[in-house]
Amino acid sequence: MIAPGTKIGNYKVLKRLHRGVNFDLYEGETVTGARVAIKVPVPKLAKQYEFLRKMQQNFQRVRHLDHPNVARVLFCTPLDAPQPAIISEFVPGVDFRKFLEEHGKLFPEVALLLALKILGILRYLHAQELVFGGLKPENLILDAERGEMHLTDVGISIVPDDLIDHLAHYRGLSYLAPEQVRLEARDRRTDLYALGIFLYHATTGHEPFLDKDRLKILRMISANERIPPPRGDAIKMTEEVNRIVLKLCMPAKEERYQEFDEVERDIRDALALVDLKHLNEEVRLFLRDPESFTTAFVQKLADANFTRGKDLYLLRQREEARPFLDRARELDGPGNRRVDAFIEAADRRRKIFTIAVSTTIVVLAGALFLLYFLFKRIERTEVAPPAARIEAKGERAPAQEDLLLPEIPENGELNLSVDREVELFLDGRPLGKIVSGNVFSLLSGTHTLRLECPGCVTHEAQIEIEPKQRLDLFVKMKLKPVSLRVEGDPSGYSILIDGTPISSNLLDEPIELPAGRHLIEVKKGKRTIRRLEHEFEPGTNQTLKIR
Repeated sequence: MIAPGTKIGNYKVLKRLHRGVNFDLYEGETVTGARVAIKVPVPKLAKQYEFLRKMQQNFQRVRHLDHPNVARVLFCTPLDAPQPAIISEFVPGVDFRKFLEEHGKLFPEVALLLALKILGILRYLHAQELVFGGLKPENLILDAERGEMHLTDVGISIVPDDLIDHLAHYRGLSYLAPEQVRLEARDRRTDLYALGIFLYHATTGHEPFLDKDRLKILRMISANERIPPPRGDAIKMTEEVNRIVLKLCMPAKEERYQEFDEVERDIRDALALVDLKHLNEEVRLFLRDPESFTTAFVQKLADANFTRGKDLYLLRQREEARPFLDRARELDGPGNRRVDAFIEAADRRRKIFTIAVSTTIVVLAGALFLLYFLFKRIERTEVAPPAARIEAKGERAPAQEDLLLPEIPENGELNLSVDREVELFLDGRPLGKIVSGNVFSLLSGTHTLRLECPGCVTHEAQIEIEPKQRLDLFVKMKLKPVSLRVEGDPSGYSILIDGTPISSNLLDEPIELPAGRHLIEVKKGKRTIRRLEHEFEPGTNQTLKIR
């Protein structure tokens, strides 16, 4: 044990925080009093040159990392230092394992919010050509006071020569992918496997492989044993979330998600009724008060499912409405009957409406038949005598034709749904603002439809309405792109948008970006000199100045 007050480089040891298999963790401080984390190899490994060489090599790989949710590595002692150590940024808070022990398992959709946040961090690491391979509860620190989440030990964990002894004491064995246990090549799918285990752990409150014999757990993972479905132990988990977890945790890499974008798309689809424009703020609110946030979040999710299901049900799309109404009923709990009350009231109104329509049709049919009968009577009394007089003079009477009623165009219906509030124009006439689930009665034939909304590309279409038929039409408005112009001399700099480098020959003209939140980084060499995360409004012109 290192005594408090011991100097390691420019850092002073304050106290020991944790004893580990490979490292002991100490709290320290800089000469200015800033807190740091000091990781010191255990005596057995501190004497192994190859272990120290790997420690120094890993430090060089991660010293350039600059992400607000990744603990920065500040310093590594040289190989000939009397006391080897790695110094990193001190992150206050509790690890995820202690967080679960205190607050219990998470609501599935809340766990997806955290997973989406972690996915963004992993995407950044892989953009730096770095496979983490160490995602586990002990390396995920949650700071309730500041509402922040950090990954620690990124890129500095080392597997010693005595692998079996190391893994037998490793915390979070279930987070290891089969290829890690078998010492095979790792890639992004290795980190995605650990993300799936995180979701399993968060929603069930325990890791998937539970056995006191840790070597047996290693053999189960190495033998490609599948994890049990989490839905049985989770709180009101949907089949969609259950499927995401199981696909992330497939033993064979080829059967897992292959790209970060695939995972993000499925998670966002599972959270389609939740506003994710302010993901960082949602996560911050959860970390500050998990219980209050979850209560409000579940109520908001129940209301959104109920509203969506109600709209579909009223449009006679009952099969599409059923999953939303069932989910709302499940989230409401047994004491809330609003879903059943709505269905009973809607069915009652539909029955009354059907009777009224049927009665009206019978009355109108009778009235039309009476008018037709009266018309034929008038025709026989007024048209026949002149014809008889013509025949008496020896002339041929003209053929009588039945007088036909003029054709009345029959109406059809347009069921129009849109993904946002728009201004509707039909055949050039403004009909006001609509949101979704709107049914219009239109004359059969061709009509011109135009939809407009701020920041959107105008949508125009020709629609054909058939008599006595309903046309179901869903329109997803396309947002106007954002125009980003780079001012100044970009030579010697590299510009990255959402982690993707922009070729210098594209900087002469404005760059078109989809509306939404983007991360823009300006680098000179490997050093980040400017970093901006901004929400770009549709159709706006933005300027990035380089001086």
